[in-house]
Amino acid sequence: MLDELRHEHRMIRRVLRVLNSAADRWQQQPVDPEGLIRLIRLLQDYANQFHQRVEEEVLFPELEKEGIPQQGGPLEVLLAEHREGMGYLKELEDYLQRLRQGEAAIQAELADTVRAYSLLLLAHIGKEDMVILPLAAHARLGKGLSELSEEIRRNLRDAAKEAEFDWVLRELEEELGLPEAENLDQDDGAFPVEADALADEFLREQ
Repeated sequence: MLDELRHEHRMIRRVLRVLNSAADRWQQQPVDPEGLIRLIRLLQDYANQFHQRVEEEVLFPELEKEGIPQQGGPLEVLLAEHREGMGYLKELEDYLQRLRQGEAAIQAELADTVRAYSLLLLAHIGKEDMVILPLAAHARLGKGLSELSEEIRRNLRDAAKEAEFDWVLRELEEELGLPEAENLDQDDGAFPVEADALADEFLREQ
């Protein structure tokens, strides 16, 4: 399960790369919002129905049993960021709908929202990849978590929607001229703070 969560983080980072590339292009030329609207809607399902649900219903409760408090600690921060991220996605979809209707003047606000969302998500993923998932691995939660995770995924998985998400993402990457994302962990340089500093700061919130 921990490897699946890391894979899903990479998928989300690919989405952020597409959104930021589109935001940069809005400064020079119009970008068709249709594909981006589809991507945002698919991401809402992907993040909420799969990724965040597994974290919130499986990973976080098991970590709480290991002594990491949900209230007043790092898990509470992550839960709040989940809610904030979904709010940004709704805001982005609203902006893209307005852009589709011809409100070109809102492009700067849309670009600002993309960047704010990206900063939130990159820092959030950093906390999980560099602190929470290693803690789960250290506590040897992997096997039990995988069994619980698979039960949720089996009930919720929509193979057609997952395939559409990957297809739309690849199509937009190609349209925007983005390179292959296989080494995204190493080559995007997008984390806003150093890993060690992030981990130390986050753990102090317990």
